Amino acid sequence: MSQADAGGFSEIYGDGICDWMSNKNRKEMIQFTIGVIKDNQILPEPGSIDQGKIKILSPSAHNSESEKIIQELLGEDYLVVGGDIASIQPKNDFENYYRGDAIALPFGSGEFSAIYDRAGAAWHLANKGKKFKDKIKLKRLFKEYARVLSANGVVIVDGGTYVEIVNILGTFFKFKEFERPKRYSNKKDNINSPLSTIYIFRKK
Repeated sequence: MSQADAGGFSEIYGDGICDWMSNKNRKEMIQFTIGVIKDNQILPEPGSIDQGKIKILSPSAHNSESEKIIQELLGEDYLVVGGDIASIQPKNDFENYYRGDAIALPFGSGEFSAIYDRAGAAWHLANKGKKFKDKIKLKRLFKEYARVLSANGVVIVDGGTYVEIVNILGTFFKFKEFERPKRYSNKKDNINSPLSTIYIFRKK
C-alpha cells in the first residue's frame, strides 16, 4: 500500500466520530468480519482448544454493543471478552466486561485466539488527527497483543485503522511479533471503504 493509498482515508478518520461508527454500519462491519473469519478458517475449530471455548478479546469495547453482536454471531463455542480504559458502563446485558488499559491487559499470556480492534486502541494511538497519537505506545500495544495471544493468534483491525497505522509507522512498517498483515475485502463494495476491508495480523 502506498502513502497515496493511505491518504485516501485521512478525511474519513481525521476528526473522530463519523457515519462509519453508526449502529447500522457497525453491524454491517461485524457481519462482514465474521464472514471472513468463518470462510477463511481464521480461528481454531470449536473443540480444538484444551481450555474449552475459543476466546476473543476486544480491548476497546466502549459500551460493548459490538461485542454482544460478535458473541451472538459466533455462538456458544466462543467467548467474547470486552473492556475499555474509559469509565463506561456496558449498554446491554453483556457479562464479560472489564475495565483496563489495552497496553497493560489484565490477562495471562496466550489466553486468547483473537483480538478485535475496530476503531479502538490501535486507531487512537495511530490517528494523525488526535493529539495523543504515539508511535512508541502503538508498538507497545502490539507487543502486549502478542503476549496475550495464543500461538498463531490474530489481531483483526478495520481498513481505516490499518491505514492510520501505516500513516504513523510508514508504508513498509512491521511488528516483529507478527507476520505481514493480510487484507480481506468485500468485492461487492468499494475496496477503499472501511466497511469493506479488514486486515489480519497473525502472530509468528
